[in-house]
Amino acid sequence: MNHVCSKRQCKKFQKQYSRTLKSCQLEVYSCIQQALDYKLMLIWRTKLCSQINKM
Repeated sequence: MNHVCSKRQCKKFQKQYSRTLKSCQLEVYSCIQQALDYKLMLIWRTKLCSQINKM
């Protein structure tokens, strides 16, 4: 269940389902959160790598 989706996919998902099913919005929010967490992790990792290279 380690799937990271883009915000575009989330918005598409939201458009398809949020009008009829409120519970689907929760899935959209967790989807966006996963995407943000993944982005932060990548940023953090590149910063760490550049710091190690400077040593």
